[in-house]
Amino acid sequence: MLVNSISATINGREHRLTVRRDSLAILDAALGGSTYAVLKKFEAGTWSTADVELVLSFALHGPTPMERIIAKLGAPQPTGDRRATAPEIAAAIGKNGPGTYADLAALTLSAALFGISESDAVWTDEVADAAA
Repeated sequence: MLVNSISATINGREHRLTVRRDSLAILDAALGGSTYAVLKKFEAGTWSTADVELVLSFALHGPTPMERIIAKLGAPQPTGDRRATAPEIAAAIGKNGPGTYADLAALTLSAALFGISESDAVWTDEVADAAA
């Protein structure tokens, strides 16, 4: 079965990362373009730290209340405004670097756009003990 959310361990804490399909248009606006195009940036290795922060923050907390209201009204979402990075994501990137989370951001976008297998829907930034 395909799922659209990921159980992610980030800095030792469990989080559920989900971008609901009915929020994709809001994410497009937040990204300043199509979600699919940003997924392709991750695949090509041309992503930025801002891309990682935005995707993971959006997946962690979803659209803002104002973004939801604008979407319900059917009005176009404002683009180009920089969203605040979720504190959990900022701390993780500050500690481990954005590259650690680029694959998670890409996986999150894949889950939102296409769905991913349940076995792929678990992720951790913890490094396995090399001495084990």
